[in-house]
Amino acid sequence: APHKANQDSYVVCENMLGDPNCHVFGVFDGHGEMGDYCSHFAADRFPHYLEDELKNNGGTNTLLGEYMPIIYKKAMTRTNRAMHKHHEVDDILSGTTAITVIVKDDKLFVGNVGDSRAIIGSENSKGQLIASALSNDQTPYRKDERERLKLEGAVIMTMDQIEGLEPVHENW
Repeated sequence: APHKANQDSYVVCENMLGDPNCHVFGVFDGHGEMGDYCSHFAADRFPHYLEDELKNNGGTNTLLGEYMPIIYKKAMTRTNRAMHKHHEVDDILSGTTAITVIVKDDKLFVGNVGDSRAIIGSENSKGQLIASALSNDQTPYRKDERERLKLEGAVIMTMDQIEGLEPVHENW
């Protein structure tokens, strides 16, 4: 089999905007022919857009307020739009998932796009290590996610359905 580039990328940003109590972590899992470019692009751009949004809205303490989800969504959306516009990244049939975690003081925020999952390890009362999911996969294999996407105007098909090799259905 031909060698395929690793399509995963990650980002670690400590001390966001100089705040020693604010850190950002992310994993980006590319898919498609240009998936490696997409994941590296997102890993590179997301923290910068997040910093911009924080700067424009009062700094890292804004994460602890009601605007936090809006700031998070704007940073993700700006990353996606920049990828669409970038001349070297063809994201028509390629892309990336994004799972990001922001730690601010004693709070943990999780944002995800796609079917990557954040998991945290902790100890139970018996001292055993347990894993707990911090996010849910956003995948059209979930009926509720398909319905949410369709309300936004999406058409959901497999590559075989697009190419006419399989009839259009939702029997995932």
